Amino acid sequence: MKRQGFILTEILTGMMLQVGFAIVLCSAFYMILSFSTTAQQGFAANDKGQMVITYFDSRIRGAGLGMWKCHGSSDIRAAFPKIPALDDNTLCLPVAIVSSADGKTKVSYDKKTGVYSGNVVTLLYAHKDPNDVRLILSTGKAQSMRTVTKSTSNANNQFDLIDKATRTTGNGTKGISSYTNSEFNKGVDEKTNINRYAVMESSGIPVYTIALTSTSDKKVGLRAPTDAGVKVYPMSELLNIECQKLYTKKDDNGYNFVFMPLNDQGWGQAFYHTKDILDLYMTLNTKPNTPDRVPIFELRVLVNEGINENGSTPRPKDWPGRWKNTGFDQYKVRVSKATWKLYNLVPQFR
Repeated sequence: MKRQGFILTEILTGMMLQVGFAIVLCSAFYMILSFSTTAQQGFAANDKGQMVITYFDSRIRGAGLGMWKCHGSSDIRAAFPKIPALDDNTLCLPVAIVSSADGKTKVSYDKKTGVYSGNVVTLLYAHKDPNDVRLILSTGKAQSMRTVTKSTSNANNQFDLIDKATRTTGNGTKGISSYTNSEFNKGVDEKTNINRYAVMESSGIPVYTIALTSTSDKKVGLRAPTDAGVKVYPMSELLNIECQKLYTKKDDNGYNFVFMPLNDQGWGQAFYHTKDILDLYMTLNTKPNTPDRVPIFELRVLVNEGINENGSTPRPKDWPGRWKNTGFDQYKVRVSKATWKLYNLVPQFR
């Protein structure tokens, strides 16, 4: 007699095989989804770390630029005598690293190795004017070197601007790219305003800039910070000076990388730049064991990849910064690193 169907054992066996196959598929799908999520978190964390490094890069390279005649922090402070925020003997400008935790700030410096370390840095740096303005100076028909003094009435302190480029303004007219269109003309016209200061790579000492009201489209006034004066050479370009504090901040928005610019009123508000940055760790080696002896700045960025649901995260081997009692161990973390040689700082640490 032929069998007309499956027996119960065969049916149950088939169902078990199907269930097992479904479980395997679900497990594989979960693993793929979990791996994809982890990979995306890792890529996002890497991007955030690189964003912080990029922000540093565009500023750290200009730290100390045009200040090669300032031998040490005391000379730099003397160049800005009217700016109280820079009158701090503990800050080793133009790259001043300090440690900050629990509202307390201290300078961490190893005299033997010449290394500063910490998680907050103040950068004093120079750059070209961002407003499509190039303020190039003419020193007269003979185009010879001139010395700028502290005097407010010395005609020798007035310079013609060579740049005659034009650009379209809001009402459709064209105006000369000049001091009045530059970053130098922002804020109050006082020596307490760092926006009013400039450096020239050939001079090596900052100068204070003044708009000349009668011919502001064609001329600019310069004042030296000290009695020694500042030498100005033909075709010198005025570079903007900025000062910022860079650090991380925790608030209702979590951990973030922020920057605080110095303006005409002192230290301004903190601006948010990159989310999920737990902390920074920076070192400035002023006595590197290299043939050129150029100071080396190293940055490490601790990035949050998300909550660690599997327990406590141990301190990463490549993270020498804060860890204990910070709560960082509840996150999966990634460390991004970058190193720069600061050639502009060589005169500071000779």
